[in-house]
Amino acid sequence: EKVVISARVANVETTEIVSTSRISGDLDNLFTLQDDLARDLSKDLSLNSVLFSDDNLDVSKITFNVYSELNKLKELAHGLTFFHLDPARKRKKADYITGINIADELLEIHPKLYLAYYYKSLFSLNLENFRDAEKYAELASKLNSKDVQSNLLWAGSLMQNSKSEEAEEILNKLTGSNQKNSIAWYGLSVLYQKMGMDYKALECLINSLNGNSFIPKAYSNLQTLVTSTSLGNIDSYSGEDYYNCVNLLNEYWSNNSKKRKDLYTLAEKVNANFFGLFIPYFIMAQIKMESGDLQSSESLYKKSLKLCPFLPEIHREIAKVYYKTSRCKLAENHLNIYLNNASVVDDFEVFEKLKKKCN
Repeated sequence: EKVVISARVANVETTEIVSTSRISGDLDNLFTLQDDLARDLSKDLSLNSVLFSDDNLDVSKITFNVYSELNKLKELAHGLTFFHLDPARKRKKADYITGINIADELLEIHPKLYLAYYYKSLFSLNLENFRDAEKYAELASKLNSKDVQSNLLWAGSLMQNSKSEEAEEILNKLTGSNQKNSIAWYGLSVLYQKMGMDYKALECLINSLNGNSFIPKAYSNLQTLVTSTSLGNIDSYSGEDYYNCVNLLNEYWSNNSKKRKDLYTLAEKVNANFFGLFIPYFIMAQIKMESGDLQSSESLYKKSLKLCPFLPEIHREIAKVYYKTSRCKLAENHLNIYLNNASVVDDFEVFEKLKKKCN
């Protein structure tokens, strides 16, 4: 099947369309297409973000060479995050130093170019020069207070310098102004785990995944923390809704098949409070599938997939439904997405049997 993915970026204050992108290709390559679209958009944003500065940088003086250098910095920074150091940072040390040198050259020409300070901070962070990272991130944030990325980086560098209260204040402001800022919620979860506040960390991980951009690390951390932390009582959480959610996840991920059939009502209750969270839909779909209700199972898997199209496990399970209902081509499409994106595949024989029965 062929798909077309399109997106546009707009300035929310002026409603001006900043850029548009359109990608087409095979459904089998959905994740590749999404990556291509994101890459196109990020290139546009890396250029246009220079226009939005608190200090009204004279854009007419920005040359194409500056744009080119900013893109070099973006490429050098690919894969770096705000709250974890790059595992390969020792091997990439030369790249980070090169990036800092490029940023310094840009700042000689444009001292108020906040993106140059942003990249200096990001590279300094992974060189483990945490004081420099904090200083440059703060400068970037002050030059452009509206830039979310700079504020996230500032919070991350503060965390590395054990300034938990200051980092918490920045991240709380970000989540307060945008409840769907999944990275800020994730950052708070990392901070609270470091502070030994596991229940608050659990709540932040749930918020990070509730209708927001899917962060694989948030999902894996949620699984780890739920299964390694005692449930506690309702008073351990800020509300009963979070207690119910953690209780549901704990029971489901404990693989207690005897209790699983009793989780449907609890999953419905959690879904009512966290309607942007894909996991309750997935759990309800699993329960319906195990009971033989393939029609209800399919509907629930689709709802889960709509909220989180990036999780290979959902594609795996809906592929089973399609095979069992003789929609072999649809099943194969989702199976390929699962096989191409899952970190571990240990059920290949199951699908071989389903394929043979599908007609």
